[in-house]
Amino acid sequence: MNKNDVSNKIIGKDEAERLILDYERMDASMMGKLSYLRNAGTIAKVRIISFPKNGESRVSAIERQYKEYALMKPGNYTRFTFCIEYAMSHPLLMDDEQRLRNFCGSIIPDGSRLSVYTAVNESLEDKILLTIIASK
Repeated sequence: MNKNDVSNKIIGKDEAERLILDYERMDASMMGKLSYLRNAGTIAKVRIISFPKNGESRVSAIERQYKEYALMKPGNYTRFTFCIEYAMSHPLLMDDEQRLRNFCGSIIPDGSRLSVYTAVNESLEDKILLTIIASK
């Protein structure tokens, strides 16, 4: 691991396996899509839940919270998976999903591999959860 990397959480192989299984259980379309993590070098995970301030959209809250609190150094990684979760009671609108996809693409280094997935998580109620999984 790069000594200058101050990512929110560097995870080990056991946690990577749990992460893979959790997403595969949550959404059958995720089956096998995170299996690359089993052979990855350093893996970092950042979870950002939208907590909008007055008048702020859920997406703007995710962007603000990433800038204010996520200590990840994207330049230390070459592959990124972004998992966007929301509840069906407060669906993710197409414009919001596009803004989140654009945001995800904007924070990764040129030449990196990028995957973006969405999943339903009813426990989120009116929030959005963005999980960033970065690996080498």
